[in-house]
Amino acid sequence: MEPTEIILLRLISDAKLLTEISITDFGEYDIGRNETCQITVNVDELSRKHLTLVFNSHGVFVRDNASSNGSFIDGDALPANVLQLLTNNTIVDLASGIIKLEICLNQQQSKPSSDPISAQISDARSRLNVIAGIQTTRHSNQ
Repeated sequence: MEPTEIILLRLISDAKLLTEISITDFGEYDIGRNETCQITVNVDELSRKHLTLVFNSHGVFVRDNASSNGSFIDGDALPANVLQLLTNNTIVDLASGIIKLEICLNQQQSKPSSDPISAQISDARSRLNVIAGIQTTRHSNQ
């Protein structure tokens, strides 16, 4: 079964939007400092593989990977290695709130634009994310 909606992730630090990422494929997406993570955030307080986002036909889940500084929803610590089902507009605090991960579910999937200006803006946004210390990598989940 193919997903018909997308997940919009927003990484926020010090009330500033660091990056916005759209996820359109089922799979597991690791978030952390390690370069092998699909979403790499270069913040010392995050563990190398801090949190995993799981998107499948049953919903969207997060799992704290026994991180050093923890992951929290509404002030409650997520237990290590346990999947937690998410609802729309959930905010997950990573590393005692240094990074906030806002998760918006059920976004409408739009067709990619063939507009060259949109492509240039997308390229510029990607370069800014790398400069800000955030990298996103798409890995095949086959």
